[in-house]
Amino acid sequence: MKDAPPPAAPAPFDRDLLRRRKMSERRSRRPRPPDSLEAILIRRAASDLKERLRTVKRPFRAALALGEDAAAIAEKIPKRVILSLAPRLRRDHNLFVIGDEEALPFQKQSFDLILSVLSLHWANDLPGVLAQIRGALKPDGLFLAALFGANTLCELRETLLHAESAMTGGASPRIAPFPDLRAAGDLLPRAGFALSVADRDLIRLRYDGMTALLSDIRQDSVGNIMTARAKTPLSRAVLKEARRLYETRFRLKEGGARATFEILYLTGWAPAPGQAKPLKPGSAKMPLQDALRDIRKKRERKNKSP
Repeated sequence: MKDAPPPAAPAPFDRDLLRRRKMSERRSRRPRPPDSLEAILIRRAASDLKERLRTVKRPFRAALALGEDAAAIAEKIPKRVILSLAPRLRRDHNLFVIGDEEALPFQKQSFDLILSVLSLHWANDLPGVLAQIRGALKPDGLFLAALFGANTLCELRETLLHAESAMTGGASPRIAPFPDLRAAGDLLPRAGFALSVADRDLIRLRYDGMTALLSDIRQDSVGNIMTARAKTPLSRAVLKEARRLYETRFRLKEGGARATFEILYLTGWAPAPGQAKPLKPGSAKMPLQDALRDIRKKRERKNKSP
């Protein structure tokens, strides 16, 4: 008699909880505060993706936005489809489809542009999602995405882990295990993308302390959706020790403490006959980092203008 196969490892994220929380946010009809941490990071990522799209000198006719935060990037494209776990109660020229990024409900080669803004890091099977996105693109179609990287909230992850382990003898996952730049970049060619590029934007913010950071994070409509999350909150004693560690280890000279957010940017094209080939290493006239730096400088100048 054969041994039974080992049970499959649980999915890292509770997608059903993600859907319920987004539905609850939609039902409340409360707009996202424009000065919230979530809104600020989404605006930054969307602005960067929009600038990248402007540099592409070709027309797009059918775009898929994975989530409503990606829709505005493709505002000038004739056909826009928005896939959302919980669409907002509004009607305009967009076609809203209720669905999950992990199971795209579209035929192959339906779009020539697919966009995502700070949502794909919640995917349980990111390689599988990227393969589905690749399949939904027409030949020579473009995929642009921004997602959180492994260094996001690294200071908070470290201090919560140390404080909880020291005081209770164990620790529950509190900060999501986001992908690192190399791993995310390697997934694009594996999923069948051509001319793939992965780069990052490292953002370091100053907070008065850990309490202020946690307050901002709690405004996020998603919160902790990890399957292995603890069902009870941290005790006051653990939080007090974590706050001490945070404000000691990551104190800034100008006062307050550091909080890091890493945004990974993924770019990939669906292969097509006659498509440009990657340049040989060292043959480019401008290094990639210089080109990306120019994009960010343009964005910053635009943000500073009245």
